[in-house]
Formats: sequence, structure tokens, C-alpha cells
Amino acid sequence: MKLKKCEYCGTEFDAALSQCPLCGKAVQPGAAEPQPGMPAAYKPAGGRGGKFSKKKGGHFAADPKKEKEAKSAENPYKIPKWMMVTICVILGLAVLMGAAFALYQLSWFPKFLSPKEPVSMQEPAQQPAQEAASEPSQPAVPTEQQYMNEEDYQPEEADEQPEAVVPCEGLTLATSSITFDEPERFYNITVQKLPETCNQEVTFTSSDETIATVNQQGKVVAVNGGTAVITAACGDQTATCLVTCDFIAEEEQEQPEELPPALNSTDMTLFYPGEQAPLIVSNIPEGAQVTFTSENASVATVTSSGTITAVGSGTTTVRAEVSGTKLECIVRCKLDSSAESGADVDAEGCTLSHSDVTMAFLGEYFKISLKDADGNRVKGLSWKSGNTGVCTVDADGVVTATGKGTTTVSTTYGGKSFECIIRCNLK
Repeated sequence: MKLKKCEYCGTEFDAALSQCPLCGKAVQPGAAEPQPGMPAAYKPAGGRGGKFSKKKGGHFAADPKKEKEAKSAENPYKIPKWMMVTICVILGLAVLMGAAFALYQLSWFPKFLSPKEPVSMQEPAQQPAQEAASEPSQPAVPTEQQYMNEEDYQPEEADEQPEAVVPCEGLTLATSSITFDEPERFYNITVQKLPETCNQEVTFTSSDETIATVNQQGKVVAVNGGTAVITAACGDQTATCLVTCDFIAEEEQEQPEELPPALNSTDMTLFYPGEQAPLIVSNIPEGAQVTFTSENASVATVTSSGTITAVGSGTTTVRAEVSGTKLECIVRCKLDSSAESGADVDAEGCTLSHSDVTMAFLGEYFKISLKDADGNRVKGLSWKSGNTGVCTVDADGVVTATGKGTTTVSTTYGGKSFECIIRCNLK
């Protein structure tokens, strides 16, 4: 059988056929493969579209350019083999990676599981719901731990060997005295224990926490003026530190007490007409006015400044009113202008009109006199002040405060001395 070769796909087939059984292309009849022993000059040079060759019998020779164009026109979407191989390799790798990831998520790789948990490929059999419902659940038996409150629970502690106590043999403080000049100041006291291996704790106490406080770390804080003793104790050993607070806390400063208005005298006696005595009001509120009045002006009168003047014998009341407060002084006028004793009167039974007088203001004054046994005023006496820096006295017996202190005003009559104590507590 004669064979011929397809000029398009190269397939050998029966020469009697007019088209290739593989690609279906029509071939020129008679274009058969040369048989063995046939001269090369009779080998077909190509098929349709070839150039006619005048050489070696005048057969058609194949044109490569036209053959390539014919193949491209027949299948323009044909994919090259190398590209197909590449696509197949990529798709295969993608499939393998997806399968491996799925197996990993399903935990089918024992090496990723805990070594304590055996790998089981079978799920545990589940009991039917009816069986579970048929069996009554037994209540759990409470344990001792469940009956125990949180506050009663004590965790088990490991047995520890108690540390041996090293007693303190000596205790000293870094300082023996502390002085503060302002409140809220503090000082940290350091201690030194002997021996150095002593493990006993040091405690601190204050003798007066209203003056200075101390905590268990040795911090001393000033509170108020005064002194306090800080004591440190360790076992049988003690040490002390004197704390002096040289200040007065502002909230603790004493405010001056507001005293009510008061008179310098609530009872006085005048012995001769025209005799005067001052009535002074102390502790007058700021801006307040004092009003003086006499109950009986025929016995004694009083000026707006408080000067009382004897007018006639008798007793009256002089009042002073300030800021709604009324004060009273009883004035006794024992007057006898005709009874004036001379120097020859017996001194026995004579008395002074005042024996002890207290004056509160600078310039305050009163009149002192000597009376005989019958109550008559003795005239012509010489009066003397023991200290003119405290008070002075004139010939009429008018005593005036000049300074703070205590002295006496005296006179001599009939060989006898008479004295009156004068106290000037000036404000």
C-alpha cells in the first residue's frame, strides 16, 4: 500500500484518500511518500500552494510563509502548549493547597493536637434523649468548701519555720530634741538598734497628741504650741525625744473676751456741799454713747461726762445707760456745813471716807476726807501720796490716777496716821 503524508499535520495515511483522516484537510492526489529505493528526485516537494519547481521533474515546492499564514487563519484562538502546561501546574498547586488547609481546619493532623489528648477520628456516641430523661438527676452533694463563707475561708498555708527572735540590747535616737516654729512641720526620727541583727519592731508614742503626733514610721508632726515627749520602744529598751512647738496655731489663739459695761463704783459717800466724784463706765462698745441721770438732783447731780456733785444731805441713785444696759450707783450725801472740827478734836473715833480704792482709767479721781466720831468732816489736813507716779492728792483730798500700780494716800491728825490704799489698774 502506498502512503502519503499530510502537508498540514504531517500524518501518514493511504495514498488513495483525498483528505487527511486526522485534520480533515484535502490533499493533492498522488502526493505519496517515496517508497524505498525510489530516487529522491521523485519525493513530493509540497502540496497545494507550493511553487512549481522546474528542477527534478517540475514538482511543487512548499512555501513556509504561506503555510504559516494558512495555519493562523484556520485556528486563531489556538493556545500554545507551554502556556497550557503552566496553567495546569498552577491549578494543580492551588487544589493541593486548598485540600491541605481544609484538612488542617478539621484537625486531621495529630501533630497539632495536645500530646495529652489522644486523637480520635470517631465522635462519641450520644445517648438517646429518652434514656437521659428516664434517669432522674441526683443532686450534687455539697462539700465543706461550699458551706464555708468567704470570710471564714482560710487558705492553707505552707508550714514555715518561725524566725528566731533576736532581742534588742540597746536603742538610740538620731536626735534628743526637736523644735518647730510653725504648725504642720514634720521630722522623721531614725533609730539605731543593738545588735544590728535585732528583728524586734520599734513602736513610737507621743505624750500629748494635741501638741505633736508620731506614726509608727517615726514621723513627728507639729500640731499646736507646747511640749511633748516622743518615746520609742523596742522590747525592753526605750529612748525619748523632747518636741517643742514654739508657736500658737491660728485657730487656737485666744480671742479677747468681750466684757459687759461696768461702773467704777456702785456706792459712794460725799461729805460736804460741792464735793465731786467721777462715775466712769468701762467696757463701752465701739461707737456706743453713755447717758447719765440722777434720781434726785436735790441730793446729787451728774454731768453728761459722769461727774457727781453733792448738793444736799440724803441718798439718791445715779444711773448710766449704754447700749440698752442700765447701771446704777448709790450716792450718799452726809453734809453738815456747820460742824467743822478744829485741830484740837480728839483723833479717837476718826475714820477715813475711803480705805481701799481701785481706779481703772488714767485721770480718774475721787475726794478723800477724814470724819470725826460724830461724822463731821475734819478740815485743814495735809494729804500725802506714797507714789506720785501712781496717784496724786491735793490739799482738798482730791486723788487723781497718774499711772499703773499700788500706793497709799495718808494724813496725820491728833498724832494719829490715817492711810487709804490706792490701786490703779489702768487699761
